[in-house]
Amino acid sequence: MKKTLSLALCALLLAGLAACGGSPAPSSSSAPAPSSSASSSAPAPDPMRPATLTGLAVPMDYAGGKRIAAVVVDNHPNARPQRGLSSADILFEVLVEGGITRFMALYEDYQNMPVTGPVRSGRDTFLQLCMAYQPLFLCDGYSQTLRQYISDYEYDELELGRHRADVIFVDEERPGDPLYANYTSGTLLAQAVQTHNIDDERQYNSTFFHFVPYDDARALANTGADSLVIAHSEDYLTTFALNGTTGRYEMRQNTPREGNATTPTVDENNSAQLNFVNLLVLFAEMPAYNGMTEDVRDVQFGLGGVGYYFYNGDWERIRWMKDSPLHTLELVEFEDHVTPVQLNAGNTYVALVDVEQAAQFAFGPAGAEARLGDG
Repeated sequence: MKKTLSLALCALLLAGLAACGGSPAPSSSSAPAPSSSASSSAPAPDPMRPATLTGLAVPMDYAGGKRIAAVVVDNHPNARPQRGLSSADILFEVLVEGGITRFMALYEDYQNMPVTGPVRSGRDTFLQLCMAYQPLFLCDGYSQTLRQYISDYEYDELELGRHRADVIFVDEERPGDPLYANYTSGTLLAQAVQTHNIDDERQYNSTFFHFVPYDDARALANTGADSLVIAHSEDYLTTFALNGTTGRYEMRQNTPREGNATTPTVDENNSAQLNFVNLLVLFAEMPAYNGMTEDVRDVQFGLGGVGYYFYNGDWERIRWMKDSPLHTLELVEFEDHVTPVQLNAGNTYVALVDVEQAAQFAFGPAGAEARLGDG
């Protein structure tokens, strides 16, 4: 029987997210009261709530109850530098096939999303990671398995790929292969939503991850993680170094088949190096799908796995779970398998890594000397 993702199911799903995907947004009554010493004529503070994707404080009406956007972005060296990734609230990097990775960038306010891309074909892994939040999902082409997921869950009426001519433009001045010249933007998405009468209204009852209250922060259990090396495959390497001034991890990548030397990962829109408050490295069983011409990865979400959370040079070992495509991605404490991991508010990079590459993962105080399993 087809798994219909109806509006009724959507309502039930989103109502239950507070129990499995993040802390409920505070009501306006929880806004801090003015100090008794403040002037009676001073304006009351605007009610705030945690943003769905970052946990940061935003006005109660931020993004106007709109659906988040999810855009699949190429990571081939010819696609670099990409555009729009420095503005993503959550950035996933995932092995897709042939040793290559792609990104999925999530934006809370799709209407103000900058020019983003190059947009490339999607995989079911990306849709499964975000389906619980029913984003405006945009890719340029589909794997066989992604098409099957869209059909099984009747997601076609909600995603934008079928309106390609309206949501993707070609930058004819971009040098190189035209395959890497397809981009989108918040302006195009908003126009397509209006033109095709796409439902873009959602009231999310929880955040994507569990976040510490936006006016607070917590130190992680262990210190000494100023740098990381993440090997997605023999050819694709992503590294991070903590900027001691900003407290943010700055991203670098290698050029596949040209060794392990890395260069800063920058956003062509603003020449900014990508940097993140939170880093999540999640290990997963991801064998190739049987019977497919390329080794498209079949991520075993139902098995869950182990991972690491990094923040401001500190780290914790964690576990992750995802019971079905309709369930949120859950992070729980390593020891008890139950207590949700509390992330500090801010943007997040998430690496979903094949367990076969776990031995190549490294982090340390300066040169990433510590290896997985060393403590």
